[in-house]
Amino acid sequence: MRGGDNELETLHTDIECLEVCADLIASGSHNKARTAIIVLHHLAEILLQRECQELLERDRLYRWVMKPEFTRSERARIDRSFADKVFLVRDKTAHLSQVDEAVLLIGHSYRNAIYHRDTHNAQTACLLAKLLLRISLRLLIRSGPNMSMGGRNSESLHWVEKYLPSSKGIIDFGELRNNVVRVIAPLAKVSFHESRTTLATDITCRAQKLTNNLVTFFGDKWRSYLDDLLKRVEFELENEMEYDDISEPYRHMTYRIHTKNQPTREEYDKAESLYKARLKKALDSFRPAYTTSKIISLHMLADSLSCASNLRSLVLAYKNADEATQKAELYISRAQAIVDAQIDLAIDRALGK
Repeated sequence: MRGGDNELETLHTDIECLEVCADLIASGSHNKARTAIIVLHHLAEILLQRECQELLERDRLYRWVMKPEFTRSERARIDRSFADKVFLVRDKTAHLSQVDEAVLLIGHSYRNAIYHRDTHNAQTACLLAKLLLRISLRLLIRSGPNMSMGGRNSESLHWVEKYLPSSKGIIDFGELRNNVVRVIAPLAKVSFHESRTTLATDITCRAQKLTNNLVTFFGDKWRSYLDDLLKRVEFELENEMEYDDISEPYRHMTYRIHTKNQPTREEYDKAESLYKARLKKALDSFRPAYTTSKIISLHMLADSLSCASNLRSLVLAYKNADEATQKAELYISRAQAIVDAQIDLAIDRALGK
């Protein structure tokens, strides 16, 4: 295929993704909105990747006359990381606003958790899908080639007529993209007041669900038990390299149990004792950000959303509140997994296993 045909086929694929997502959103189903989020995240990453490739290729070509801006490892990181693609396009083009960046990162996080976290407020998915659709439409308009090409009389080009009914055989890419946005954009319309209520309710409900789960799992005295456990979980997750260093000798001693070179009881007890002492020393100097008091006060994060006066401040406030709530959800989930493992171990020992 010729270059123009390639570009047109690529644009057709992008537009069909947008059409599918528009239909999913128009259904009003929050389950279909979840699917739209996955597809829109995928499309946004593709559009961002194209811009990043163009920027990186330009930097690679310019290396003959000036020092490259990006190292090989930075190029590889941008290629792997959705967030780094967002940051590069934000910094090097005028195609992303601060709000766009926040929505894309929220969408990325939500997409990753979409199969693991219940939608506490079903409308959150619908709202986020609309916000992602808006950004995808803007990226479609702002990026891509500005060119025209002669259309051939082919059934494969009938889809163009929907957006260029009087093209007279000439396909103008800019006009085509503009008309696509004009048709689909109404489905991405959001009410600020409804958005504020939806996102504030999302944080409030998730915070309440966390507290309810703790009472159910740990009982009425969960606060007296959970602080030390949360501290350990946060330390392990946020200081992974240090924790691995502390636990390595003990873990390797444990690995030997199932080999021909089994440790003696004395060797094992010594390694376990050293591990516990080193971990206690590290934990004594560690100041956690998440305590039971923090968990209980998470619902107050919704206040910053309720006070937002425009979409920009609302989205940025929600991004901060969502990140804090997700951290709490992660730490508590890990704490509950540790307790479950301890219970299973105690049962096995009681049964003589």
